[in-house]
Amino acid sequence: MYFPNNNTLPLSGLCIDNTCLGQDMVVTGVRPYYTYENGVRTDKLEGFRYSVILLEKGYYALNVKIPGEQKIELVPGQSIPVKFTGLKLKLYYDRAKRVQIAASAEDISPLE
Repeated sequence: MYFPNNNTLPLSGLCIDNTCLGQDMVVTGVRPYYTYENGVRTDKLEGFRYSVILLEKGYYALNVKIPGEQKIELVPGQSIPVKFTGLKLKLYYDRAKRVQIAASAEDISPLE
């Protein structure tokens, strides 16, 4: 029987506590994302990807996918402070073997 090295764990099984991102988040862009079938993009709109700046993390940029209709309208050059509902973060390796963060949420709303 084979036992894998106990010191290794795939990144796909790890999630990050979203509180480590801080509270101050500003959305700076919105663009659609589409469904892929067999590795090919279709015309079926799946949701929207929100470009967010994390002010408490040295202005780190993060893209957050939210399925469904567009929740926030932005004019070019505009930024809006926001909060997320159900924000989930996962780690993965990109093609260059660098660790990246994938983010998704249930909802986004502007702070008042």
